Amino acid sequence: MLLYPKKTKFKTLFSRKRIKFLNNPIFSSSLKSFAIISVEVGKLNNKQIESLRKTLKRLLKSQGKYWLNIFPNKTITKKSEGIRMGKGKGNLKFWYSSISKGAVLAEISGCSWSQIKKVMWCVRNKLSIKVLLTIDRTL
Repeated sequence: MLLYPKKTKFKTLFSRKRIKFLNNPIFSSSLKSFAIISVEVGKLNNKQIESLRKTLKRLLKSQGKYWLNIFPNKTITKKSEGIRMGKGKGNLKFWYSSISKGAVLAEISGCSWSQIKKVMWCVRNKLSIKVLLTIDRTL
C-alpha cells in the first residue's frame, strides 16, 4: 500500500521552480546499528519508498528490524495528454518526499554484516538517489 497523508489542508501544493530541500533533519539518527543515508539532494516518490520498505522487509525477514524515517508529504500534479492550456491545475500524479543531503532514510538493527551488504546492494538499485551505509562504531 502506497504511503500518502490521510488529510491535507489543500489538495494540491503550489510548485516552486527552485525547491529548497530542508525538510529532513540531517543525521538525526539514533543509530540502531546501521543507517541508510542520502549522499545527494533529490526526490523520492511514494512508489520508491514502498519498494524500499518491501525490500527491507523481504531481506531482513524476522531476524532484523528496520525504521523508515521518510514520509511523502508533497504532491506533483500533471495535466493529461492532449489537454489545452488553462482550465485549472492538473490532477494529482503522485506524492513525494524531498530528501536533503545527509538525511537518514532508514535505520536497521539486529542483522549480520553479510545480510546488510545484500540489503544495501538491493536498496541502491531501487532508489533514484545515491545512498550510503553508516555503522554504529559502539558495537
